This record gives sequence, structure tokens and C-alpha cells, in this order.
Amino acid sequence: MGVSDGSCLPPEEPYPFKLVKSDPLYEASRDEHQAYLENLESYINCLDLERRNAIHMLGASFDLFRQNFGADGVFRFSTN
Repeated sequence: MGVSDGSCLPPEEPYPFKLVKSDPLYEASRDEHQAYLENLESYINCLDLERRNAIHMLGASFDLFRQNFGADGVFRFSTN
């Protein structure tokens, strides 16, 4: 997925077919589920990248906050 653009969307889950191997749709169903798993991995990687970007933004913004407000620049954690 490379660089995330902030639009991490989960893949659409395939219909949970339970087919016998002799069914003509067996291979297509298996391939669809395999693609879903691969896309789910990409989705998770996208979320990880978004998280890293958000942590970086928080750090940079907090540094600026401290520079601008010195000792008054105290980060308050929400207890909600």
C-alpha cells in the first residue's frame, strides 16, 4: 500500500461459502477468500502506517506546543 492517504478502508468480507471440492464454484470461492486475506493484510499495514504518522504528528505538535508555551505547555491526558 505504500504511503497512506488517510483512507484505510477494510476490504469487503467474502460470503462464507462452505463448498465441497467438487463444486464448480469451489476454486473461485477459495480464490476470493485468499484475496480477502491478502487485502486484509494490506488494510492492517495501512492502519499501522496511519498510527505511525499520527504518533509522529503528535510528537511534532507537542514539541511546537512546548516551544511556544514553555513551562505552561503541559500535555493533559483525558481520563474519559
